[in-house]
Amino acid sequence: MSKIFELTGQQKAVIADYQMKWYSMAISTQPVDKAKAFSAIEAVYKKISNAEIPDIYYFESPLSMANLSFISHIYPVANLSNQRKLNNIIRAISCLHYHF
Repeated sequence: MSKIFELTGQQKAVIADYQMKWYSMAISTQPVDKAKAFSAIEAVYKKISNAEIPDIYYFESPLSMANLSFISHIYPVANLSNQRKLNNIIRAISCLHYHF
């Protein structure tokens, strides 16, 4: 595929539609279709790499996902690639109640 240096009139006309489409997906609070997401990730890995598909974690909310960053701070030497251990840590952290 060759590079393009200028958009056509038709391409320019649909930019706003695509912006709204992707913005709507980005702020969606609908649950993810896990099978569809895995299939898409798997397809990308097969296309660009011979690497093994990494473990994929799904979180209930952005806050629960942010807990993973917190976990890596409080358990810096933990082997977070050990799925069972990570799941146990996530469960323990999920039980915490935050007061803001």
